[in-house]
Amino acid sequence: MTLAWAFGYFGTALLYAALAAALVWAGPAALARLAGRPALVAAFRRRVLPAFTAFVLVFLALHPFPNAVIMTCPQADTQAQLRPLGFGARYLEMVRNDVPPLARLRDLTISSSIMNLVVCMGFGSALAWAGFRPLAATCAGLALSLSVETAQLTALFGIYPCPYRQFDVDDLILNTAGTLLGAALAGALLHRHRGRRAGGP
Repeated sequence: MTLAWAFGYFGTALLYAALAAALVWAGPAALARLAGRPALVAAFRRRVLPAFTAFVLVFLALHPFPNAVIMTCPQADTQAQLRPLGFGARYLEMVRNDVPPLARLRDLTISSSIMNLVVCMGFGSALAWAGFRPLAATCAGLALSLSVETAQLTALFGIYPCPYRQFDVDDLILNTAGTLLGAALAGALLHRHRGRRAGGP
């Protein structure tokens, strides 16, 4: 994985997410303005960040999209991974083999696991900012992750002749845990900030 590839991969996902979130915002907000409901406009604005982070997660998981006409099946490395906490076993194996710490972090299984956790912490934080409690945010994170993993398992719901990304039960675990962690941390910070404002002069 080169630096240029990483910039292209993440940059494309961010661009897709920004455009999709803008569409989510523009349509309902325009209708609310036409109806003369400024409170609804503000409410829709609070949904933009959760939508953006959700779309980032979706596009990171599904793109780059292959050419269905020329793709060969089955695709390599797309067999479903059904062993929970497989990333932990992979990390312990590298520790036993005296793999240097930086090399462990560069391992695709470990680096993608960290990325899943961090991206979903952002999603959970955005949900907390939008008013979701940690339990509701966690359920949203689980539902989003399950839909993405199902899309991967079913070749994007049958659009492609075979799966081109791997269904991984660890992704479900890490995405849900990341959403919970992000929502809990952001919720605690927001609660503390509001308490200071309420107790201020």
